[in-house]
Amino acid sequence: MKTKKQRVPVLIMCLIFAAAVFLSMLFIVKEADHDCAGENCPVCACIHQAERTLKQLGTGKVESVPLMEKLPSVIMAIFLAVLMLPCVSLISRKVRLND
Repeated sequence: MKTKKQRVPVLIMCLIFAAAVFLSMLFIVKEADHDCAGENCPVCACIHQAERTLKQLGTGKVESVPLMEKLPSVIMAIFLAVLMLPCVSLISRKVRLND
């Protein structure tokens, strides 16, 4: 019983971790070629914060990778996410199937 109670908070933490990594990387890629406003550019400050977040989460250096090199890892991540979805069937819902 203890593992079932721990499963939901662990899943939530994993989703938050994945979202933080994905959104940080997405922001860095999207704003990499922005028009810098000078020394106090708020976009540059956000980019540096996103880079620090990625380093703290243990992903290492932020490097630009061509799209075709990232595609297999994205497809694998989507495949693994689909596998983690709960499988709902009539048997798991304990529906009685009469003839």
